[in-house]
Amino acid sequence: MHPSDPLSGCISRPVFDVELHLAPNPVSSDWCGFEWTDWVGFSEVKKGILPESPGLYRIRPTGGKTLMYVGQTSRTLDRRVRHELVRTYLSSGDEMPFNDPHTAAQSLWAWNDAEGWEYECSVAPLSLPAEDARRVLEGWEAFALWRYRLETGESTLCNHGRFHPRYTRSRNKSTGVRGRRLDAGQYADSLSSHAPLTLSGNPGDDGWMGVPWSRRIPLRRDALSGLPDGSGLYCVSAGDEIVYIGESADIRKRMGQHLSSAVDSACVRSFSMPGSPRRHLLELENDLIGAFIEQTGSLPLYQFMNSF
Repeated sequence: MHPSDPLSGCISRPVFDVELHLAPNPVSSDWCGFEWTDWVGFSEVKKGILPESPGLYRIRPTGGKTLMYVGQTSRTLDRRVRHELVRTYLSSGDEMPFNDPHTAAQSLWAWNDAEGWEYECSVAPLSLPAEDARRVLEGWEAFALWRYRLETGESTLCNHGRFHPRYTRSRNKSTGVRGRRLDAGQYADSLSSHAPLTLSGNPGDDGWMGVPWSRRIPLRRDALSGLPDGSGLYCVSAGDEIVYIGESADIRKRMGQHLSSAVDSACVRSFSMPGSPRRHLLELENDLIGAFIEQTGSLPLYQFMNSF
């Protein structure tokens, strides 16, 4: 802990046994070293089929070799997958689901409407200490998504904001706005996925993960003018230790939001990516977090903490 850290005394550092979690093949029963259940079709997911425990889950087109979505829940897999995702998807009929209660439902619907794909799911229940469960699960999710990108060269079709390019998105149910298929020749967005980052150097190095990081800038209000005001990636460090990895459409503005919770000695390094779509920033941020876990067996100290 850092004595000047306003969060001191309330932070734990989850540990990840990474050596056991490098099994390839994203649809296998031991992918990333977890014990995944058998695949079960959406129409067969009834109460009692999925565990009443936290864990990871994955979705694929029936019999497919690639994944549509990887997620996690610190509540129960039965509620998150069966109740919030599968039931929302199956009950949507001819209308795209809303963005809630599960944002992946609308994306799965769009791909089904366009390609006729049906889906099946598989879950990996995990037993975790209650105080660290959410952060550990978010860490394992980031790790699995990064491994998937390394193994396939792209992201899953429904994570990191990827969406079928021929469809608009639904908004939350309270708005009443549903997405729809666009007319022939119209595209809402590109489906492109940024190439995955590969292991290079060590966290904190100048060229870690092949990224040309900027010089270290003190995380103080009077120094923030040295940061770009556009989009990009950033790492907050205390001494030589990376304590947070992030992305932002406006790095300088985002650093101002971090000031109140940063340690006195904190510095930031950034990589400007002007004009990059948000999904690419999210993919690369996830790559950095996944790589950090693989290289250190832990999360950055403040990662996935709502108070930072």
